[in-house]
Amino acid sequence: MYYLILSAVSLALFYLFYKWLLSRDTLHRFNRVVLLVVLVLSVVLPAVHLDLGTRAADFAQMLEELVVTPADEAYPQPAASPKPSPEGKGFLSPLLQEGTGEAILLILYLAGVVFFLVRLGVGIVRNVRLGRRDSTRLDDGNRLVLHDGNYAPFSWMHTIVVSHKDYDANAPMILAHEREHIRLGHSWDILLCQLCTAFQWFNPAAWLVGRELRAVHEYEADEAMLRSGTDARHYQMKLIETALGARFNSIANNFTNCSTKKRILMMMKKQTSPWARLKVLYVLPVAALVLLAASCNNAKEEADAQKVSEAVEADPLFVVDGNVVSVDVYKSLKPEDIDHVDVLKGEAATSVWGTRGANGVVQVTTKKASIEEKIKEGKVTEEDYDQLTFNVVEKMPEFEGGMDGMMSFLQKNIKYPAEAKEKGMEGRVLVQFVVEKDGSIVEPKVVKSVSPELDAEALRVVQMMPKWKPGQQRGKNVRVQFTLPVLFKLP
Repeated sequence: MYYLILSAVSLALFYLFYKWLLSRDTLHRFNRVVLLVVLVLSVVLPAVHLDLGTRAADFAQMLEELVVTPADEAYPQPAASPKPSPEGKGFLSPLLQEGTGEAILLILYLAGVVFFLVRLGVGIVRNVRLGRRDSTRLDDGNRLVLHDGNYAPFSWMHTIVVSHKDYDANAPMILAHEREHIRLGHSWDILLCQLCTAFQWFNPAAWLVGRELRAVHEYEADEAMLRSGTDARHYQMKLIETALGARFNSIANNFTNCSTKKRILMMMKKQTSPWARLKVLYVLPVAALVLLAASCNNAKEEADAQKVSEAVEADPLFVVDGNVVSVDVYKSLKPEDIDHVDVLKGEAATSVWGTRGANGVVQVTTKKASIEEKIKEGKVTEEDYDQLTFNVVEKMPEFEGGMDGMMSFLQKNIKYPAEAKEKGMEGRVLVQFVVEKDGSIVEPKVVKSVSPELDAEALRVVQMMPKWKPGQQRGKNVRVQFTLPVLFKLP
C-alpha cells in the first residue's frame, strides 16, 4: 500500500511540473519522451530502496499473534494461509473477517484494476476485429477500413478507420495525418498509458497524463504534416470540418482527439528555443524526493542512521557485524556477546567505508556472527554450538501442548491493563525471548514498544511461561530465539 501511494504521489508531482514548465512549448517530440519517462519513473522509483547504512533488524522465529481485547479475552490470529471455509466464501473472506479499513480499500482497488484492465482488453479486441473486417491494404502496408458511421477518423497500430463521408471529402489529408500516428508509434504510447491508468485508476494525475500524451501526439502529427508542405490554413479548416464527428474508441488516435482550438493555436505558436529542454531538470529533485521517501519508510532505523551520519567530527564510525549503528547501540553491547573488535584508521578506514570512515572506524564482530561465519565455512565446533543462539534448528522448541497449549496459557494469564484502556492505548508489542538449552525462558525483552503499560503486561505473561521442550541441532540441545507479537486492540 505504501508503494502504491508513493507511486501515485510521484506521478502527480511529475505531472504538475510538466504542466507548469513544458506543456506550452512546441518541442513535441521531447515532451512526448518526457511524459513516457515520468510514467516509468513513477512505477520504478518507489520500488527502489537505497542502502542508507541502517542496521538490519535481527529477526527471530515469529510466533502466532496474540490479540488482547478490553474484555480480558485473548485469541490467536488466523494462520497466514487459512484453509477455505466450508461455506465457500472464497479467498476474500479472510480479508473481510479482519474487518479493517485497509482490507476494504484493497478489495475496492483490485476491483477497479480488474474493471479497467477488462475494459482495455475489450477495446483492443474490438480494434483488432475492426482491422480484419472489410479492410483494404494500402501501398505502405497499412490497412484502411471505411464505414458508414458518424465518428471521426482514427488509427490503431497499422489500421486506419475513416467514414465514407470524411474519406470522400478529405482522404489525402486524413490518410497522411493517420500515417504519421502510425509511423511515430503512438499506439504503443497509448497502450502503456492505459496500463498505468488501470493500476492507478484512483489517481487523477494518471488520467491527466494520458490526456497530455494524446494532445502531444496530435501536435506531433500536425507538425509533421506542416513540415511535409501541407498548407497550414487549408489544413486547419479541414480540422474544423472533421471535428464534428464523435470519437470511436478511447485507446485509438482520433483525427480530432485533442481540442481543435488548442491544435490550431499550437500550430500558430512561435517555435520554442531548444534550450527550453533544460527545464526537464525539474525531474531530478522530484526523483530524489521519491527515492528518499521510498528508502526511509522505517522511521526508527532511519533515525539511527541519521544519528550516525550527523555525528560530530570527533566520533568514529561504529559498525557491528557489518552494519553501521548509532553510538547508543554500540554502547548497549554486552562484553560477553563480543568476539573481537577491530579499529581502523586513516586510509585503512576510508578505503572500506569512504568519507564516513574519515574519523576512524570501530568494527565489532559478535560471537553470533563469528559462529555463523564458521558454519558457512564448515568449521563450526561443538563448543560453538553451545554459545550460539539459533533462529531455526532441526528440531524446534515446543511448548507443552504445542502452539494451542501456549495460546491457551496466554489467554488465561494476560489482561488488558486498565490504565491503558482508560487512556485509549492500543497497538502491537513485540516480545523477544530465548528458549534455553534446558527449556527455560530467558532474556525476555520488548523489541517493539507501544506504551509502558502494554509493554509491561506483554513482558509479564512471557516471563510466566513454564519450561518448553528444548530445541535440538545435530542431536544436541541448543538455544533458540523467538518473537511473540501481542496485539492490544480496542473495539
